[in-house]
Amino acid sequence: ITWPSVISSDSSTGTIAYATANPTTFITYNESNYDWYYTGDYSTDNTRWTESGKTKSIYDPCPYGWRVPDGGGIGVWTVALGSWSQFDNTYSSTDKGINFSDKFGSEATIWYPASGRLDSDDGSLSYVGILGSCWSASPAATYKVYFLTFEYGGCDPMIYASRTYGISVRCVKE
Repeated sequence: ITWPSVISSDSSTGTIAYATANPTTFITYNESNYDWYYTGDYSTDNTRWTESGKTKSIYDPCPYGWRVPDGGGIGVWTVALGSWSQFDNTYSSTDKGINFSDKFGSEATIWYPASGRLDSDDGSLSYVGILGSCWSASPAATYKVYFLTFEYGGCDPMIYASRTYGISVRCVKE
């Protein structure tokens, strides 16, 4: 499956204005900073989403009172799960996802669907029902951001990728 339109990032398409005016367009990376957001050089903007110790950015996609969670070593997933956890008994191959209620809270269900991801090169949707991923607000290595990924065999909250993958967002309360 491919989004309605896929374009490459450049000085006219890799902007906040273009992205918000064209919400169903998947903007692939540019080769200067491996980001959909075009800066014209090798730098990237780490203020689009901010970690919990900072004021929430206006670009954070979560509603008022919620935010994109912290990731990496300080993130909610690492605190709850450690750096790698096995979930063979909780991954539902029937419902295609994981119930994290025993790790993240007291609710009966805290469901994370295995919604797949959009490829950074061409916008194609892959791994639906097999892989689940959720972005964090925490920058990692150069041009990259931490995210949670999970599948039948386990879960890794310390992985990172460039911002050009179409990965889900799972908001947390502020």
